[in-house]
Parts: sequence; structure tokens; C-alpha cells
Amino acid sequence: MPERGEDAKSNERVRVETGTLRKRAESLELFRVKDIAVKKSLTQRSRGRGDLRITSTDPSTPEVTFLPIEKPDEVAETLRGLVRTARKQAGVLTQERM
Repeated sequence: MPERGEDAKSNERVRVETGTLRKRAESLELFRVKDIAVKKSLTQRSRGRGDLRITSTDPSTPEVTFLPIEKPDEVAETLRGLVRTARKQAGVLTQERM
């Protein structure tokens, strides 16, 4: 189930905080990220905003959605680069199945 989150990015993980009264924080290791997707409504496009969804192999955090963020395409590209670096450093190989 997607969650609204506030992010704190580092070179190794994305920290996800949810909740207003009852705060919950989780960290998602970047090497576990499977997919990064950007979704923009017409209104969001006109304002340079959009939703960013991260799908991961982490069983405790399989999906995180940040609603809406500024410059989502730039953030997605930055995250993709950080994910590639984190995978190399962790020695993680990816395979695509057809």
C-alpha cells in the first residue's frame, strides 16, 4: 500500500517518515530499489510537480509514494544514479527476466 512520505536521502538509503500525530520512520536501502516511477496529473505538470513511487525488494517497505514533490523527474534521475552506485558498492547484480 503506497504511503505518503517525507524523505531524507543519503548516499545509502532513503528515510521515510509517515504520520502526523503518530510518527513512524523507516529506512529503505538504495540497493534494494527495484523501480522508480513518476506520475503527473495535468495540474501537477503545470506546477512542475508530481508523485514519485519507489518499488523495492524490502519486505517491510515494498512501495513508497511521495505525494507531490517538486521536480519529480530530476529527483527520479538522481535516485537512479544513487541506486546504481549503491548496487555497485554492495556487489548487487541485477537480472532481467524475459
